[in-house]
Amino acid sequence: MVSSELRVPPAPKRHCCRHVSSAAAVVSLSQDVILEILSWLPAKSLCRSLCVSKEWRAFISSPSFTAVHKSRAEPLLIAMSDSIRGRRTLQLMDTEGTVVRVVEGPDGVWTFRASLGDLVCFSSGYNSSGTLVVDLATGKTILYCSESVAGVPMQYTCFGLGRAVQSGSLKVFRLVLPRSGVEQICEVLTLGDGAKWRQTRLPPVTVSLWYSRCYGVMANGALHFLSWEDRDDVLSFDLDNEKWKVIHGPQGVVGDMEPIRITELNGTLCMAHIVEPVINIWLLSDLDKSIWIEAYTMPRDPVFRYVVPLRVLRLGGQLIFYFYSCASELKLRVYDPHLGKCTDVRTPPDLLGKIGLCSSNLDPRFCGQP
Repeated sequence: MVSSELRVPPAPKRHCCRHVSSAAAVVSLSQDVILEILSWLPAKSLCRSLCVSKEWRAFISSPSFTAVHKSRAEPLLIAMSDSIRGRRTLQLMDTEGTVVRVVEGPDGVWTFRASLGDLVCFSSGYNSSGTLVVDLATGKTILYCSESVAGVPMQYTCFGLGRAVQSGSLKVFRLVLPRSGVEQICEVLTLGDGAKWRQTRLPPVTVSLWYSRCYGVMANGALHFLSWEDRDDVLSFDLDNEKWKVIHGPQGVVGDMEPIRITELNGTLCMAHIVEPVINIWLLSDLDKSIWIEAYTMPRDPVFRYVVPLRVLRLGGQLIFYFYSCASELKLRVYDPHLGKCTDVRTPPDLLGKIGLCSSNLDPRFCGQP
């Protein structure tokens, strides 16, 4: 039974000319106050708090606290890296860059394409068509499909993973550019309908398949892609009716190959645009009217080739993002809008391709995962 008040242990003793009574050395706070403070801690700090006292351990381990903490926990970051043994692994990290779990990648040469909750989507190689979806919570493969576009040698592929809002169907999307370069081929695979690719509507304009832009961004029941022809436009593919919609970019944004990236930021479609000497972060506020609001303007480091925002942290409002440097390195930073400064986040070496988000339920430090 946890008492309604929890005792906060005294601070370490220090030499002081004034006498402090023993009664003042211990402070009692209500359980609600302690819950409010501890529930915002990241898992790394919370694990340390378990060692404070038996009372705190019992409190932090209680189902009521676990439920509150889980609702406030930030999602984990996920990226693929080359291991020293030559086999690729998935690195699951907290927002401080601490690796909390390492998952062996599938056999063969697979590329991390997308993540959604506990699910991760891979494609076999850069230009190949094999598709793999793994549930990281159970370790089970829920989709393996080696089917290719019949008789079509592929030059580039673009992948996306998402869930339709109305039907709840989980769908994998791929857009293929044949080596002939004649016309893109658009296909969808719905889990549960026999795991077969089927052709669907082509986008109204060509999708950009530039190597670092060929990831579908899931937001509001649709997958989003940058246009190749009007490079500040976004092509939105509704996963329920499988129809396309063109979303015009922010006014004044001029498209180019490298400076523009789109992503999902706390549930909203986001565009990051490098304009010397700053990076403008835009959020889509009105889908039908293509209205964007400028949420952040942060200084641009000369080493940035492109920037992809990942998350606005609940506590403090800091923006965590990754960037690809001129030295072809994938790095992580945090921008503090109050200070106007960026701070490096230490991550594992040799990260590949992209960094995504996955469920905080996969954190083994607090949630009891194996």
